Amino acid sequence: MFYILVCLALIGPLNAVNRFAGPFNLVAREPFECEDSGTNQICLNETSIRKTGKKSFRLSGRITLDIPISDDLEVVLSFSVWGNGGWKPNFLTLQGKACTMFKEKLPGAFAVAMSSRNMTAECPIPPGSHLLEDADSKPVTNVEALPYNKYKVYIRFYDATGILVGCFGFVIDVTPIVRRGYYDVS
Repeated sequence: MFYILVCLALIGPLNAVNRFAGPFNLVAREPFECEDSGTNQICLNETSIRKTGKKSFRLSGRITLDIPISDDLEVVLSFSVWGNGGWKPNFLTLQGKACTMFKEKLPGAFAVAMSSRNMTAECPIPPGSHLLEDADSKPVTNVEALPYNKYKVYIRFYDATGILVGCFGFVIDVTPIVRRGYYDVS
């Protein structure tokens, strides 16, 4: 009986460690430019990511807009997953109205972009050069669990006629939330 209890005590934490998916932190690793940016009317350049804590990171860069980011534009987030030595496309795709999605999913970066031009944090974002300095880039998500892995996220903007007007992306890690050496199972 004692042997069974010891085995269960040792196996319990191991099962948690080997979990495939669960509660997660998003860690941005590197920004990148897409091979095809379409008309390049929306650009993110001079970008850097700085880690400020265990679970937080800050984004700095410049968003250059030749057109306003409004809800007339559609944004498509395409996730590729790392596996077997290469990127596997089409893991997950999210899409929505560009300005609303930016405001709701990246509220920290949205607020900093708007305040850099002394504007209210409302849609649409007017054309121009918007400076991001140490913007909180933690996304707000209603997803409770994701598979732990490395992802490449392409952020593509399309106008009402379906023409690609801008694209950039980030390599991110989805890491488990850890408490006292064990994965949080709540």
